[in-house]
Amino acid sequence: MKMETFSVLLVLAAYTMVTSSISVACVNKGWYYDIPEEDVCIIKDVQLPTAAGDHLQFDYGNGSADTMAALHISLKSNDSSNVTIPTEVFEILPKLQIFSIEYVNAILPSTFRNASNLKILILALSRFSEINEHTFDGLDKLESLNLQWDKNVTRTISGKDFSIPSLQSLRLRRSQLLSIGDDPFDLPKLIDFDLSDNNLTSLSDLVFSKLPNLQELMLNNNKLVHIGDSLRNLPNIKTIGLHFNSITDIDLHKFAELPHLETLNLWSSGFSFPLSEKPTILRNRSLKTLNLSSNNLKYACDLGQLRIFEGITTLDLSSNQYENFVYGISHLKTILPNLRMLRLSNNKIDCTNCDEVEKQFKKQNVTRYS
Repeated sequence: MKMETFSVLLVLAAYTMVTSSISVACVNKGWYYDIPEEDVCIIKDVQLPTAAGDHLQFDYGNGSADTMAALHISLKSNDSSNVTIPTEVFEILPKLQIFSIEYVNAILPSTFRNASNLKILILALSRFSEINEHTFDGLDKLESLNLQWDKNVTRTISGKDFSIPSLQSLRLRRSQLLSIGDDPFDLPKLIDFDLSDNNLTSLSDLVFSKLPNLQELMLNNNKLVHIGDSLRNLPNIKTIGLHFNSITDIDLHKFAELPHLETLNLWSSGFSFPLSEKPTILRNRSLKTLNLSSNNLKYACDLGQLRIFEGITTLDLSSNQYENFVYGISHLKTILPNLRMLRLSNNKIDCTNCDEVEKQFKKQNVTRYS
């Protein structure tokens, strides 16, 4: 394809006079998904012009503004100017589907008014502190939003800040989040939601109540102490990650009420069995993998409380305080008839009777990892 150069005005404010331009060459390569190389533009370590009317002039290499589908702008991290998302880029690149930019300081009103074809938006190391229910107006076809705030920006968000009905994936990992307001996330098409590696301590009961199609929820590596009933209204959830928290109110019965839950990770979550088993006829057959490792669990007899999850095939009890499991495995197999794999490494099991332990595992058709 013939080399063509296209000028894209990345105006940071409304000016009438062009004073200078900076030429930047795109790197054409398969940067994201299956978009052809010539339709991908990557620009690294750019210092955006700040003088009145300055603009950037892009050389698209083998590409064309008419077909450009993915644009990634990597700004210099020491750029302290009031960097905003250049709205003109969505007018000049009408078929843009993926847009990624780093170190943005602000999102102006109507930024995405001409971005109706955008499907993936990545805002990495962001420095803006204000978003609201109209911030993402215009993103009628957006399927994936990856928003990461810079480590120096701590903030609180609300579900109503993300009014994007078409959204299927929302990633707010490592975003310095302190709390989430009471308003629920109303995202009827959302499938996966990542809130891991933040500083959340609690969740309101209704925060996830309007996510009817959510299948994966990651809340690991937070500072959660209370989760209440926040996870009860997830009719299609398949995977929940709560590892590396300090939760004091984990109730397994609430998870048993989730009809499609397949994987529950409570590794180092603060989980402990209650002193007495709660009487119930509740039975969940969907859960297949349960991780209870690193929770200071001691007594094999407590495992009887897992009978509500009779479909479990993989159970991780590693890095706890168990000492004797000869009786435990036969008892466990009675209440978990589908169990096929049990992890017991880094416990205090006395290996003077390891041969007998191994016999019991083979007899019960369970693979033991220790």
